[in-house]
Amino acid sequence: MKGAENRDFEFGSARVTLSKWRKFNYSGDDVWNELVAKQNQLREMKTKRQNYLKSIKGESIEILDQDTGETIKVNAPEVEFVETLTVRF
Repeated sequence: MKGAENRDFEFGSARVTLSKWRKFNYSGDDVWNELVAKQNQLREMKTKRQNYLKSIKGESIEILDQDTGETIKVNAPEVEFVETLTVRF
């Protein structure tokens, strides 16, 4: 094709491809910014909860709900192991 750029090529035994895509910046919208702030707050709360759950020794603990006086069982997270393979050139 006349005038077309070559966007991929071979380099040794590898195929190299240049990709291009659109990226949107939504930060000019106040509603979007409020949603991001709420999302960040929830992410922080979630991380704190995960750290708390990881600190549980054994399978579970029982805690007292300060509002209702009810005893609540809090389960420790299940641990699973994941293996990955990394190849670097």
